[in-house]
Amino acid sequence: MKHRRSIDLRQPEIEDISGQTLAELKEWERLGAYCPRCEREGWLDRWALERRFGKYASLGQIAFKIRCAKCGSREGNRFFTGRLPR
Repeated sequence: MKHRRSIDLRQPEIEDISGQTLAELKEWERLGAYCPRCEREGWLDRWALERRFGKYASLGQIAFKIRCAKCGSREGNRFFTGRLPR
């Protein structure tokens, strides 16, 4: 659903993209993470992740290495994608 000023009002869908690599993400996609422990969602800097882990690292491998900024959990974190604003 879009706002009349073209603002995307949809919640990002959390799906299993753990088999993808950072190189497979499109230029207009942004990467977010979800913590199931405290249910926090946040957007990540995918270019910083690419510099740190390499662009051919799978998102499943990186998910075990990221930590939630709110509760500090490293277990069960998942990635989701969204579109960058124009």
